[in-house]
Amino acid sequence: MRLSKNQGLILLSLSLISVASFSYCLSLNHNSDSVGAYDTSDLPTTINLNDSTSSQIRTYYSSLNSLSASERQGTNLLKNLKAILKNGQKYYSYDTDSAGLKLWKMYEITDRDWLKSPAGSDTYGEYDETTNTIYNYQYGNSKDNPKNNPYLHAFYVDRTVENQMRAWLYDGKVSHGNNGYWCIDREHLWQKSQGFEAEGEGGARGDPMHLVAGDSYVNSALHNDQFYGYVDFSQEYTVGDKWEYTTGNFLGYSSTMGDKKKSGVEKVFEPQDSDKGDIARALFYMMARYNYLSGSDSDGIDSNNPNLEITQDSQTKSAYTSSTSETGKIGVLTDLLAWHHADPVDEYEIHRNNLLFNNYTNNRNPFIDFPEWVDYIWGTARYEGRKFKGYSSTPTGYAKPGTDIINGYNEAEVVNVTGVSLNKDQTTIIKGESEHLFATVTPDNATNPDVIWTSSDSTIASVNNSGIVTAHEYGVVTITVTTEDGSFTDTCEVTVAPNSISAKAIKTYYVGDIISKDDIVVTTDDHIEVEDFAFLNNNYQFKYEDAISGGALTNKTFANSISYHSKTCSLTVQVQRKAYKKSGTSTDTLDKDFTGVPGNTYASWSNKKGPSTDMIYAGNNSGGYSSIQLRGYVGEDVEHAGIVTTYSSTFVSSVEVTWNSNTAEGRILNVYGKNTPYTSPDDLYDENLSGDLLGTIVYGSSTSLTIDGDYDYVGVCVPATIFGAVYLVDITFNYGVEQFAKNIANFVMYEDTNGQCTSKTPLAISYYDELDPSGKEEFMTSDDYVISKGRERFIAWLNNQGKSVDDDYSIVGSNSYINSDEINDSNLLLSIVIIASISALSLAICLVIKKRKYHR
Repeated sequence: MRLSKNQGLILLSLSLISVASFSYCLSLNHNSDSVGAYDTSDLPTTINLNDSTSSQIRTYYSSLNSLSASERQGTNLLKNLKAILKNGQKYYSYDTDSAGLKLWKMYEITDRDWLKSPAGSDTYGEYDETTNTIYNYQYGNSKDNPKNNPYLHAFYVDRTVENQMRAWLYDGKVSHGNNGYWCIDREHLWQKSQGFEAEGEGGARGDPMHLVAGDSYVNSALHNDQFYGYVDFSQEYTVGDKWEYTTGNFLGYSSTMGDKKKSGVEKVFEPQDSDKGDIARALFYMMARYNYLSGSDSDGIDSNNPNLEITQDSQTKSAYTSSTSETGKIGVLTDLLAWHHADPVDEYEIHRNNLLFNNYTNNRNPFIDFPEWVDYIWGTARYEGRKFKGYSSTPTGYAKPGTDIINGYNEAEVVNVTGVSLNKDQTTIIKGESEHLFATVTPDNATNPDVIWTSSDSTIASVNNSGIVTAHEYGVVTITVTTEDGSFTDTCEVTVAPNSISAKAIKTYYVGDIISKDDIVVTTDDHIEVEDFAFLNNNYQFKYEDAISGGALTNKTFANSISYHSKTCSLTVQVQRKAYKKSGTSTDTLDKDFTGVPGNTYASWSNKKGPSTDMIYAGNNSGGYSSIQLRGYVGEDVEHAGIVTTYSSTFVSSVEVTWNSNTAEGRILNVYGKNTPYTSPDDLYDENLSGDLLGTIVYGSSTSLTIDGDYDYVGVCVPATIFGAVYLVDITFNYGVEQFAKNIANFVMYEDTNGQCTSKTPLAISYYDELDPSGKEEFMTSDDYVISKGRERFIAWLNNQGKSVDDDYSIVGSNSYINSDEINDSNLLLSIVIIASISALSLAICLVIKKRKYHR
């Protein structure tokens, strides 16, 4: 009867619980059969003779499925198999007579020749044919009381002759050590002298996966401590008497390693062909179960739990126990690989593996279950017959417990994969949504069409085993599909994008300013501010065509100029022409009385005109120590402190403070500037509204800051990172600068009005004459956009008036002009109109008089 998957798991769980319970009992009461942590309780009397199902086998190795491909091949696969094979393993003692007898008893079941001794042929048990189970089984005790004495499938015995080997067979012709009365030995396929020589409680020494029933004579006379390999038959050997069942077993020099008959060179043992694959797979199991490839083992490395390695060598060492730094070795590796393929897994080997798993060891030999895993670990050895031709250590694939062929039995033709392709090479997925990618494996009748999906960054977008990609964070990732057979790949570039984006500029621009992406805030539909967007018009310089006459704010739209992960939007900013600022200087000094805040409580104020100028100020401060008290952090319920200008008619040239001595040494005051009005001190604590940090004034080392550049508006505050306050007796804002080239260009270009070439030329000339020689040279030669455009218009005005600029940058020409000292800006146009009106009136009077005279 075959067990269902759930029934198998339940039985496995009960077995593990039983082992754990028994181990606990051992810790409380050791009996004469108990020799330590590696020993088990009595052998089972209910014997499950069924082979494990495919589902049970795949489940046993299923923990490999979650590992990457690189962790499922080469030595990584050996390392990860160890954890599986060791988990819940039952152990048997080899060294103690009473405990070691269990191995002899076990052979009645595990090494039984089930064709010659089928179930139900003995009388020491109750066989249930419907469940294929033996109940109340009684094991033999010795050759004198064998009870059941079934025929065995013993190693090294010629399969072509009648096999007379039995579990408790005695033959007087055989004399072999302490077990001389048995025709079979407990044969260590991995000799205990090669890595775990010291006596131990169990472990590798008593592991039935490699401790088999074997012919005593061959074990003693031929195998003994030799490595395994093809024997070089071209050498001369002295052949002694051989027992009739040992035909096909040889001892000689290694054909593969090129060993010659000479003193000090050991020989290799070559078993009969029918045993070659069985032995190779048992040795492969031993290295998978007993290694130190992970660099740690909670049980320690000793004679019970050795550190083993299969090597390309034919020379043994004297008996030794391996360690973490020295492996126990056996070889010859390539010969064993060749034997694995030449003598494939057979029904007897499969059944023994299942009998051990279901009844005795609770673990399996993975190379019987999945023979191809040998190639995935050790690579490929090439032979022509018995002759070695080459070796590649490159793994030919990686373990896939869910789909690999079990036991290597599949006589259908294997159709290999030749390629894979995805239905898209790039796609965009909205954050939080998913898309299904489809992989097409060629040819469509491939034996193993399974694929593996991976993401280059699963935090941005992950992909499941079905190819469904889910978007998590904005960005770009590569989704890769890889065929299990052949490792063919294809990729799709996935962009995770928002549903929509919006953009705004952090300031207003004047003609001549440059806009860059650093001036832009881009926000997604879920209100997340992003940085890695693209601005199609990055470093664009605003032109006069972008702003209307007279300095009014003008909307400039960059259509679809912002892009972020395949989403685009337009950007609209405000542009204006900068007005002319009169030259000259003015000063405002502000103190506590000006702010109107008397006590120690912070308060906001606004719309206060400067004491000496038309500037308008706003602020937030207290009046501590009869001064202007400012701090960067004043509590959640209080506005940020500071003083800003909200209206300006000229440029800021410097800021000066008079410190109150109650200020702590090293406290600082930040000074900011920009060309759009501040609304309140809160702006100073917003990086999008604060403007440019022009510098700092530090108590104890400075009292003023000179400002370079034409900033219209200014603000002062304590940095938000400083908790303590500063105290100012007063603070002075100095305004105005000497005439400069760009200011004149602003005058010329501020408006586009008819006739201004006549009306504004005299003032423009007067402002130009205020420049020093270097300023005039700058105005007439600079490549600056604003200056060059202003110069172009100014020269046109001069030409219209019959004037020009000579080589010394002086204005020459016969026409006079009105000096700015004689007439101000507001009366210029009125004067011209009055003069023109008087002239027209005089002309009219003259014409009337002349007409009357003519008609008189």
